[in-house]
Amino acid sequence: MNRPGSGNANSFGTFLEYVNAHEPDRAGTSGAPLKLLQTLAASGPLPVADLLSASQMRITDFTNLLSSMKDVGLVTLAGAPGPETVSLTASGELAARMAG
Repeated sequence: MNRPGSGNANSFGTFLEYVNAHEPDRAGTSGAPLKLLQTLAASGPLPVADLLSASQMRITDFTNLLSSMKDVGLVTLAGAPGPETVSLTASGELAARMAG
């Protein structure tokens, strides 16, 4: 899949372009990317299940968004599937600061 600015994962604008192009604004998901970034910035790494709970999103919307955020280099997943932990990358930390 061709993503805007795919060679520049350090661009918060690239992430917003991608989310706007691929994540239609649905009830309950407006502002979700920023909420996830800010939650991780405030708490540090979280298990996927805890981040899902904090997001109050439907699981399908959450997994799609988390995958998008990983694809553009804002978060990383570590650990075995199931108890995986989500962490911000340096780009994700920058994006959270810019959004805050």
